[in-house]
Amino acid sequence: MVMKIGFYGHSYCAFKSEESFLNIFAKKINAEILNTGVRQGSEERILYELKKTKNLDLAIIFHSYPSYLFLPGSDRDFDLKGVINRHAENIWQSFEIEKISSGWDYHLENHKQFIDKFKNLENFVIALNNYKEYFYDPDLQLNRFYGSLIQIDQYLKNKNLLSIHIVEKNYLPNWFKFTSGIEDNSILDIITDNKLSENDEWCANGITPIGNKKVADRLYEIYAACSR
Repeated sequence: MVMKIGFYGHSYCAFKSEESFLNIFAKKINAEILNTGVRQGSEERILYELKKTKNLDLAIIFHSYPSYLFLPGSDRDFDLKGVINRHAENIWQSFEIEKISSGWDYHLENHKQFIDKFKNLENFVIALNNYKEYFYDPDLQLNRFYGSLIQIDQYLKNKNLLSIHIVEKNYLPNWFKFTSGIEDNSILDIITDNKLSENDEWCANGITPIGNKKVADRLYEIYAACSR
């Protein structure tokens, strides 16, 4: 029987390919991948997509950061830190840069919902600036992050779903403890040690081929330990 797994979170788990740790791990356990992360995927998106995934056997969650804003109806989210206009410009400029460098329109294929929704840079900047002016408060944003974190944990526990929580301790409140699954900090260390440099060819999830293999191997160790 083929196992059903889902990856949830940001760009560290957003890309599938033969050299991606998503595919390598799925092949190791004979699993079908039902969901992947997205660029700058927010904690709210993790909760949203987790609840929509049917027939899930294993959830692998790269927990997000409080500054990431959920963009419903899009296939990426947005980091509210820094200067919004400059950050937005960088996103839209990267569409053309990556198209020229790779020879194919990656963003049209992988961020079609985002492009269809906002159409162009001007619309995107107007929407974000209106949000920041009329609907944003840093404490509210943090509360939404914490609320999603708690609900993710409660949902997984209630459904009795096998899960692996990949977290950075700095972004978890000291009063919170997972009641579901296995918590892991080692995978982020592997990723940090194997990030692509400016001179490296592009590889899935922004890490080297060796790094992808190491992450897959570590995931398999955790999975084997928690599924006994």
